[in-house]
Amino acid sequence: MRTIAFARARVVAELLQRYAAELVSRRHPGLAKKIRAYRGGYLPAERREIERQLFAGDLLAVTATNALELGIDIGDLEACLIVGYPGTIASTWQQAGRAGRGREESLVVYIAQNTPIDQYLVRHPEYFFGRSPETAVVDPDNPHIVLGHLRAAAYELPLGPADLHLFGRYAPALLELLCEDRQLLPGAGAWYWRGGGFPAGEVSLRNISSETYTIVDVTGGEARVIGTMDEPSAFQQLHEEAVYLHEGELYFVRKMDTTKRVSFVERAELDYYTQSITEVQVRLEETELEKAWRISRAGFGDEAVTFKPYLFRKIKFGTKDSIGFGKIDLPPREMATTAFWVLPPAAALRRVREYGRDPIEGLFGVANVLTEVLPLLVMADPTDVGSTVDLANFGQAALFVYDKYPGGLGFAHKAYDLIEEVFAAALDLVANCPCAEGCPSCVGAPLPPQVQLDPEISGRGRIPDKEAALSLLHDLLELEPYRPKPKGGEAASPAENDGPPVPPPPLVPLPEAVERRIRRQLQTMRRERR
Repeated sequence: MRTIAFARARVVAELLQRYAAELVSRRHPGLAKKIRAYRGGYLPAERREIERQLFAGDLLAVTATNALELGIDIGDLEACLIVGYPGTIASTWQQAGRAGRGREESLVVYIAQNTPIDQYLVRHPEYFFGRSPETAVVDPDNPHIVLGHLRAAAYELPLGPADLHLFGRYAPALLELLCEDRQLLPGAGAWYWRGGGFPAGEVSLRNISSETYTIVDVTGGEARVIGTMDEPSAFQQLHEEAVYLHEGELYFVRKMDTTKRVSFVERAELDYYTQSITEVQVRLEETELEKAWRISRAGFGDEAVTFKPYLFRKIKFGTKDSIGFGKIDLPPREMATTAFWVLPPAAALRRVREYGRDPIEGLFGVANVLTEVLPLLVMADPTDVGSTVDLANFGQAALFVYDKYPGGLGFAHKAYDLIEEVFAAALDLVANCPCAEGCPSCVGAPLPPQVQLDPEISGRGRIPDKEAALSLLHDLLELEPYRPKPKGGEAASPAENDGPPVPPPPLVPLPEAVERRIRRQLQTMRRERR
């Protein structure tokens, strides 16, 4: 059966192609070449050739990301495998519709992964089959997007005052910046393009990041460009000693030049691939909205998120066993975006601690679940949003959910508006998972939680504490208090002390300058530890 398999991550699409080709080659060696992968990052000529082979019926199967979800005629296919929930009902139906044309019969199989959102849908199929495709969330005032639109529009026709109303509230400010940069020239009641190049060609339809890395194959001493990758993904997949997968072939990254934005790779025969681990830090820049939500405080505003890949794992093909680690030596990347946050009350954290559980682990579990259930309420992919737990911004534990795009795209804002529904869905997912202590299907990926690359891989550390997460969710939603179970036993009672509790000493705030110096000192210490 001519088949297309959709995966949520580029690495998974490449792995599927490799595994399928190896399996087929054992019985029919000639058919292995009729299975190809298709994803972003391939050169245009390579993509056009795969599209041509699909349309002509020369391929039996293709493993793809959502790059083949729409917009390209790929001919007649009989079956579709959807490996992991695509993120929206609309995308799921679109991918399913790639198999079977007209009145032809087709087969569509949804293969659920062990992520919370997949497991939620397995347990609640009525959610998918009973709902219409989502309403998209769009932020028309995102200055990072409007800037590209203004430049492209001015290239085609001079911009008049009336035109600026079409580009949102930040258009006048962006226009001034473009004039200061001498890309636009004011005159005769309009603004004229005077910058060089073709600005529309500089706007990516797939990624907001304007920085792109070139992948150069230097096997045999000859340099040959084989692909491109946006900078955020390159920091995770093209660092030195990484294994890069391309059309079923393995390439070892020899050198990454962050100045010229080039990674040099060499074809290699290896029995493993690599998975990066990234540390995430958030810094609150400005609060735009704030409100009391039940017993907590919630807010929304501008956020600076710092990403620092610091470690990679070597993962054996087939078994997915971890066979070693390596250090990633790259500068941190900072992204200005938007986020919403929740400050749980001290009483909720104290209750978890009284039962011998770590409230911070519980918060990490809640954070993981929120990024999975949010796409069920907002038209977003789980990779569009990130989450973390931070103690520095407010001087207490805070849970952050942020848009993983410069300037934000409105997902965190929507989560702020739907905070009750988001947390209720999180509780439903965790409470109904049959596991005992927590697993990737409920409280999410093991700690450290911020591994952004591959939704298939787990086993990166300790699973967040499910019991602590349940206790926190019950308190935040003002439900009957949940009594966490002791590890390996029945429900526990709060720890009893021999005497009355000793109150902590009074809090004396540090002078602002001293606090800033201490924070810098701590950051320096963290860098040195790496």
